[in-house]
Amino acid sequence: MATTEDLPQFADAGTARREELARMKGMEEQVRNLTDKVRELAETCEKFKQFASGVSIQTFGEEPFELVKPILVSVQESDGEFIASFHEANVSVQADTRQQAIDELTEAILSEFDFLDSLPDEKLGIDPKRRLAVLREFIRRRQ
Repeated sequence: MATTEDLPQFADAGTARREELARMKGMEEQVRNLTDKVRELAETCEKFKQFASGVSIQTFGEEPFELVKPILVSVQESDGEFIASFHEANVSVQADTRQQAIDELTEAILSEFDFLDSLPDEKLGIDPKRRLAVLREFIRRRQ
């Protein structure tokens, strides 16, 4: 049987229990907030899927260039036109059809690479150097 000497020990245990419950309620609230944010993000992704799609450029055909690795591009429809973009290299085009946009983007990427790659490094500014470095990760001249 507990005595009056045991009362402080019970009080400490009760305080610790209340603190633990308060911490757990805080964690539950954080999990609820994160769950809501994940749900919002998933809904945003679903909305984005309606307007954009990803495409991978796999070859340049007979061009004097070859792919080091596939180029992932996005294609969006906007007001009856299609916008194709290779975001990493900051190259975009728009066209009347989805396939036209992809074809024109491929040409724009190759033109950009050909032009930047033909210049001496000292002639390139900061952004052109960055774009050329990105393009070189994906493209090289045929040997």
